[in-house]
Amino acid sequence: MTWGDLHDASSQLASNAELARRAGSTPEKVQEIYGQAATYEKDALEALLQEITEPKPRTISILAVSTAALYYKARQYGLLNEFAAKMLAEQPLNAFAQSQIAELLEWAAKPDAV
Repeated sequence: MTWGDLHDASSQLASNAELARRAGSTPEKVQEIYGQAATYEKDALEALLQEITEPKPRTISILAVSTAALYYKARQYGLLNEFAAKMLAEQPLNAFAQSQIAELLEWAAKPDAV
C-alpha cells in the first residue's frame, strides 16, 4: 500500500470511530477503532518517509499531528509519548505541528482534566 492508501484507510477508520461513538458504542470499542486508525496513520507516515526523495515538512507535520491526535483519542498515551518523542527529535516538523503535539502530550498527562 502507498502512504496515500494507508492515510485513506486511517481516515475511514477515524470516521467509523466517530460514527460508532454517535451510535452509542462503548468507549472501549470507539477507542479500539481510533487505535486502528492511529496505526494506519503512523504506517502512512513511515511509508511517506521511505518514498520521498526530498523533504516534505508540511506533509510530514500534518501526518504527525494526525497520528498523535488519533493516539490521544484512542487513549493510547504510551504510544503517543513514544511517537511524539521520535517525531520531535527526528523530523523537521513545522512550528504548528510541534505546538499541537506538545498540547496533546499535555492533555495526555492529565486525561481527566480535559
